[in-house]
Amino acid sequence: MHHVIRLFEPLLRLLLPGSGRHRPAEVPPVPPPVVPPRWVPVRHTELLRGEDSALVRPYLIAHERRQYARRMPEVVW
Repeated sequence: MHHVIRLFEPLLRLLLPGSGRHRPAEVPPVPPPVVPPRWVPVRHTELLRGEDSALVRPYLIAHERRQYARRMPEVVW
C-alpha cells in the first residue's frame, strides 16, 4: 500500500497548495494603469457612395472606359 502512496504523493504536492505563507485576502487588487487610446474613432455623418471610395474609383473608371469603347467603335480612315 505504501508503494501507491509513494507514487501519488509527488502528484498531490503539485495539485494541492503549499503550506507556506499566503497573501491575506483583504488586500484589494491594484487596478491596471489607464492608457489613453492611440486613435479616436470618428463617426461619419454622411454615408460614402461606392464611387467616392479611393479603392473603388479606379475600377469604376476602367469599367466606364470599357463601356464607352464598346459603344464607340474605332473609326479607321
